[in-house]
Amino acid sequence: MADITIKKIKDFLMRTDLNDILPSDVENSNVATLTDQETLLKSFQEQTLKVVRDFKQTFESEKRVRLELEKAYFQTIIALSKAVERRDTYTGGHAERVTRYADFTAEELGLSPESREEIKLAALLHDIGKISVPDNILSKESQLSSEEFEIMKTHPQNGVEIIKNIHLLERLIPSVLFHHESFDGSGYPHGLSKFDIPLGARIIAVVDTFDAIVSSRPYRKGKSPEAGLIELRRCAGTQFDPEIVLAFTQAWKSGKIIYRASR
Repeated sequence: MADITIKKIKDFLMRTDLNDILPSDVENSNVATLTDQETLLKSFQEQTLKVVRDFKQTFESEKRVRLELEKAYFQTIIALSKAVERRDTYTGGHAERVTRYADFTAEELGLSPESREEIKLAALLHDIGKISVPDNILSKESQLSSEEFEIMKTHPQNGVEIIKNIHLLERLIPSVLFHHESFDGSGYPHGLSKFDIPLGARIIAVVDTFDAIVSSRPYRKGKSPEAGLIELRRCAGTQFDPEIVLAFTQAWKSGKIIYRASR
């Protein structure tokens, strides 16, 4: 902000003739007198303050517009997320729970507020690509066949296709695309391993799986949260980043994370 203000002042000085800011009855030859110097200084200060005031008004107006855009942006994310869940009634509330779990896990890891916000938004949208998965697969009341599972596995890339042309969502792409990668390299879509997997994706992988374990499906009853934690620890180092599993477990034990099944 200060740099822009200074630039405006410099621009003003470059395009302003000295005679334009001096009283009309003061000749250039008399500027050297003390009185004329004070007059010149006062006029310059008034012009400078005007530039600053104009800039402040513009800045505040742009800030209001930005806040409105951010509000609309967040509402769009919520709408997209809910659109997915309306197509699969058995996973109602999944995105909201994953978002909450991811945020508390990120907090346990000591991440900055900015990083936590980005991870929350990515968690909210992590399954957005399921919009393009056929209903007969998305809502199937039995386990998927190998062919159906291959179609389901396209949802991370489909999610990227949905958000990649929205500038405000571009930063979420790595977490959305890679949340089904495994720490040992056996995941999809690209078989990334360990710390080649973005941190946000590693966090979502843990909390997404936990919610899947404890949530009921038509073909199986959800397990207890305690059983979910045991499964996460069993897969730490293979499917999941051990540090993320530990952070999630600590957040759970501290009472920050509470499982609430959808109604």
